[in-house]
Amino acid sequence: MPDQIRFFPGGFTERTEPLSRYFPPVPDSITPSWLNENVRPGGWLLDSFGFSPRIACAAARLGYKVLVVSTNPIIRFLHELAADPPAKSELQATLAALSMSPRGEQRLEPYILSIYQTECSGCSAIVSADAFIWERNGSYPVQRIYQCPACGVKGEFPTTQSDIERATQFTSSGLHRARALERVLPSDDPERIHVEAAINTYLPRAIFVLLTLINKLEGFPAQHQQAFRAMLLMAFDQSNMLWHYPPIRFRPRQLSTPLHFLEKNIWRSLETTADQITRYQESTGSPVPCTHWPELPPDTGGICIFTGRLKDFSDANPDFTVDGMLVAIPRPNQALWTYSALWSGWLWGAEVAAPFKIGLRRRRYDWGWHTQALQAAFSNSKPLFKSDAPLMGLVGELETGFLSSVLIAGDLASLELSGIALRPESNQAQISWQNAQSPPKPLGDDLEDVLRQAIIQYLRQRAEPAEFLQLQAAGLQGMYGVTITRTSDDIEPGQGYSKIQDALEVVLSEKHDFIHFGGREHAVDIGLWALASEQASIPDQPKVLPLSDRIEMECVRYLLARPSIMKSELDTEMCRLFPGLFTPDESFVLACLQSYGEPISPDEDQWLLRPQDSPAIRRREIEEMSGLLLQLGTKFGFSVTQPGHSQVGWIEAGVVFSVIASAIIGRTLENAALSANACIIVLPGSRAALAFRKIESNPILQQYQEEGLRFLKYRHLRRLYENHNLTPEIFIEQLALDQLASSDPQPQLL
Repeated sequence: MPDQIRFFPGGFTERTEPLSRYFPPVPDSITPSWLNENVRPGGWLLDSFGFSPRIACAAARLGYKVLVVSTNPIIRFLHELAADPPAKSELQATLAALSMSPRGEQRLEPYILSIYQTECSGCSAIVSADAFIWERNGSYPVQRIYQCPACGVKGEFPTTQSDIERATQFTSSGLHRARALERVLPSDDPERIHVEAAINTYLPRAIFVLLTLINKLEGFPAQHQQAFRAMLLMAFDQSNMLWHYPPIRFRPRQLSTPLHFLEKNIWRSLETTADQITRYQESTGSPVPCTHWPELPPDTGGICIFTGRLKDFSDANPDFTVDGMLVAIPRPNQALWTYSALWSGWLWGAEVAAPFKIGLRRRRYDWGWHTQALQAAFSNSKPLFKSDAPLMGLVGELETGFLSSVLIAGDLASLELSGIALRPESNQAQISWQNAQSPPKPLGDDLEDVLRQAIIQYLRQRAEPAEFLQLQAAGLQGMYGVTITRTSDDIEPGQGYSKIQDALEVVLSEKHDFIHFGGREHAVDIGLWALASEQASIPDQPKVLPLSDRIEMECVRYLLARPSIMKSELDTEMCRLFPGLFTPDESFVLACLQSYGEPISPDEDQWLLRPQDSPAIRRREIEEMSGLLLQLGTKFGFSVTQPGHSQVGWIEAGVVFSVIASAIIGRTLENAALSANACIIVLPGSRAALAFRKIESNPILQQYQEEGLRFLKYRHLRRLYENHNLTPEIFIEQLALDQLASSDPQPQLL
């Protein structure tokens, strides 16, 4: 089985680059972290997908040379922009030149603004609306959004009859629509129907304004062409019908119009995109050298773009090799590929768009098709890799079909899997490969057994329930290099994908091996999974501590060993200690830090161990709590026992108190060897939120609580002890008030 690779954590900064909503989100810090550990400085990197110009530019700034291979003109243009975005002064000059260009007897800016004019409901002044709101399949806008500079009225208002007349004066069969079609494909091209489908995601008014702007391209000053195209490209996206209203965080994958959508004022969009590119330019740092093959970037680092297919490049350059690959792997996206063909024609004409028109033709992008596309990309990349070249694929927006597609494609391409690291909480997977160094092992008909054993082994090591994504990754990792798809020439990638997905569902349907919490019989990807009792442990082997408890322990050890730590430092260390499919959620690491530490910087980035959580103080408190319980039991007339150093039993009451300083509940229950309703766990109040989180995320612990497991915080026990009128009955009543989710229960006044 492949090794467990460590997850490279990192934050996600605001995406200001052009068309960022179409591209997979990846952690910002992974580029320097991964390259520093895996590829020598100055080496060549391959990006065979081109879906993260941010990664390519970051690598180039670190001194690497990045070969980007793409048939997509928009992808290539975005890399040029990322390498050297237009400066603020250039964008301002471009917008000013565009504004002053003539349109009939008017300047262009007031002409376009007048197309979106409306009357202020407050003072009747004529203003240019920021946007109109439409209903899907509606024939006119129903609301308008504007801010009146005369009286200050702003907000959302119903449209007037004048607004409707202005919006509907533009038709879907006018000259501008014909021109929009002709810039992409000639009238006799059989793919023209697909261009029309793409253009149908634009309102006629938007097509009119866009073509008015596109017509300015040819005569526009040469020094502003790049900036103008960048602004236009972003305006193309801003002006389609894929913008939800009210706004939501949304990544378009299909050309599907929302129930309510925004029609944006395109001139306002140009102003906005100029500001966005300025922010992007200010956030990227120094420009990056960007060349087009066969011109090479300098040895100090840069981007080299090859126009064409990866196979064409490797066939034409058999001696060219790269030192590694760090790529954001794309998911199926009909919207981006269709728009790429459309926008290429609009920006550069039909000659540039023609080689990429296949992007218009395909209407379905299912996971079987995607597996085949990725397998071809991986296979065509292999001739370029040195024998020891590492490959890292970043999978953002993670879901079950995507993960299977990527892993099965890599297996079909005979890549050797180094490991998988998952963070389902942030929908991120990091997958590491190398060229296969050993022949595949024949599998025969035992696919289900291979998957079953891999999942059982993973759950035993985890020792607590897991998400389906994690089980799926464990199974796919276990079958890597031994699948029937790898050893058979007559199976299509899509068939291999379906075969393995079906086998996973069969394996998990076996009730004697697995328990499914919170899901449905035919929805295996919902809820959590655990081992059935007969599979949960290995005879004569020590019981494994639950993963969350192990993470808590290591967080405390790390805090104890250092006078102070950075929050990100602890997360990075936990990802190192718990690699692969055991990678902890960032929010859980933070919960551990908040339970044991306290911030010492205003931004709460730097932390230290809370003084009262020093081992010596906690040992004294455990002794104190045990003593209080012994005294209370004696006061109530119970026979008291102390079966363990931190355990106190009240025999007649039938309960045992387990006093702990942590939130390690699982081991406490196991050591108590009692039924849940006989066990009361006594813990510090600062540990309550962490214990509550563990219970909320673990159905097995929830069952313990439903069966009667109770909790008592140190401070509440002290209050009860000080109550001279306390009786066993009042004690039990007060115990029920001390819930983990409550921060400070109020004692009953007696």
